Amino acid sequence: MGANALGIKGKRATETGSEAARKICEELEKNSAMDKHLLDQLIPFAVLAEGRSEFLCSKITKHAESAMMTAESFFDVSFSIKENKNGFMVTVNGAGHG
Repeated sequence: MGANALGIKGKRATETGSEAARKICEELEKNSAMDKHLLDQLIPFAVLAEGRSEFLCSKITKHAESAMMTAESFFDVSFSIKENKNGFMVTVNGAGHG
């Protein structure tokens, strides 16, 4: 899990820290297995793996959407996304090229 906030000239460090803390708390409240930035990095591995992969993530980012669309155009796979109280369950049956 991770979160960040951008410090800029004139912005108090405590404000930047509070913003980062708020973001990590939002991620942790979801009680999902990963934050919104990890899913797109795991998609290529899930596609190449043999068998079913499932990921519970807090949010589906545009990066993750693009990675899934790209994977589906190169491999005979399709992703399933279902929202639940802890975020989004993403499922794919890998192509088995591992």
